[in-house]
Amino acid sequence: MVQIKKQTISNTFGKHSMSYDRHSALQKKVADHLIMSCPDSDDVARILEIGCGTGHFTRNLQKKYPHAELVVTDISADMLAACKAKSKRTNAIEYHVMDGENINATMGHFDLIASSMTVQWFRDPKNSIEAWGDRLTADGYIALS
Repeated sequence: MVQIKKQTISNTFGKHSMSYDRHSALQKKVADHLIMSCPDSDDVARILEIGCGTGHFTRNLQKKYPHAELVVTDISADMLAACKAKSKRTNAIEYHVMDGENINATMGHFDLIASSMTVQWFRDPKNSIEAWGDRLTADGYIALS
């Protein structure tokens, strides 16, 4: 298996951040399907999104959970900036450049950790997703595609 350097991933996505939406029909379709599998719960108060890209799934999360605090991350600062620019709200949302394989423990715990079409870029998806469990609240969920 060929391993791509994280900086290469960040640079490549960042370079295409302005044109990404024009070429992401599949990613949008997957994100629209993933949001339907996220829990219908008023108990989802804090959400961590791994790999926000330009924010299509982020906007789905905002719509489904309008009162939740969102922590939105991407390995690419340019993609994160594109997501932030397209956000429907600015309150109760934080943006962080972050590698989804290495969640910062100081971020606290989440009721939902969600990621749409990101884990295929991970070096060790199994261990990364297992580590996400340590960042969940007692009744928390992981939703990913």
